[in-house]
Amino acid sequence: MEKGIPLPMSIFGPGGRPEQKMTRKIIKNETYKNWRLNGEFIRGPEDEPTRYNALQAGDLAVMAFDGEPVPSSLNMVLLARGLPNDAGLHAVLDAELGKRSMIALTVDDLSKAIVSASTPAEHPINRLIIDPALNDALEDAALGGERSIRRLWRQRRTGRTVSAADLAKARLNADRIGRAGEGLVNAFLRQSMSNGEIKGLEWTSDHNAIAPYDFRIKDFFGFVINLDVKSTTGPFSNDLHISLAELKEAANLDRPQYDLYRVYDLTEDGGRLRIAPAIRNFAESVLDRLYLPEGVRCDSVSVSPEKAGLAWGEEIYIARPTGDEGDEVF
Repeated sequence: MEKGIPLPMSIFGPGGRPEQKMTRKIIKNETYKNWRLNGEFIRGPEDEPTRYNALQAGDLAVMAFDGEPVPSSLNMVLLARGLPNDAGLHAVLDAELGKRSMIALTVDDLSKAIVSASTPAEHPINRLIIDPALNDALEDAALGGERSIRRLWRQRRTGRTVSAADLAKARLNADRIGRAGEGLVNAFLRQSMSNGEIKGLEWTSDHNAIAPYDFRIKDFFGFVINLDVKSTTGPFSNDLHISLAELKEAANLDRPQYDLYRVYDLTEDGGRLRIAPAIRNFAESVLDRLYLPEGVRCDSVSVSPEKAGLAWGEEIYIARPTGDEGDEVF
């Protein structure tokens, strides 16, 4: 029995033509190895009805699906051998295809083909390449990073724009990264408690998502320390974002010591950690400089971990554990 799912599509080209959005159904049954578009005819947009007239037999479509295991969106770039903007890349990919009707390309495969064909940066095929630096910027922009938002805005001149779907996906991914980083720190703290290095542990944000810190621990001497986790899949140098509520909590003389945990290079296997202990003076200095007109609030600040004067400890690698995370003890 065929299973049909509506799929948002963005079609680019041929000849580097800009995005045309539509929705088409994809289908899969027990005899299909892959998901397939159901063959519905695609017409040129109303303002450009002859857009696809340059396509001929043997021209190529490069398709990139998002979503696993069921596709959630599709970017498709059409390459016409008869159009100058496409001819070079078409020749390279056609040679790779040979007599086959379809092949799977890795990001590296496609990147090499783009370079080999001297494809210009503004060609929409570049949208299909995962650029780690660009992904870092999108992750940061989803968290409100002003520098990354400006960078992505400038990037539009090369044809790489950010859709609402891109940003929504980045926000969800940022939430997932934050949760994964906290999970890794939870494993690290539980091991520290097993080693007798700390006496108590509470994963505060696990049951109160709006708390101005993520964990509360008791150190070896029984003193309470609040700590916040800032996570990224990118390098240590990526900006981190501290909310106004977190700054006020860290600066409050009546509250416990406040430590900052930076998780970076986060993968499925684990991640790296550096700790900035007792950030009260840093938080006070930032708050002292936030002189804003009445009725204006600053909800968060972006911080360069390398330039903000925080006293980071040595790098610690944490392997992701398997099995039950265990109960809190505080």
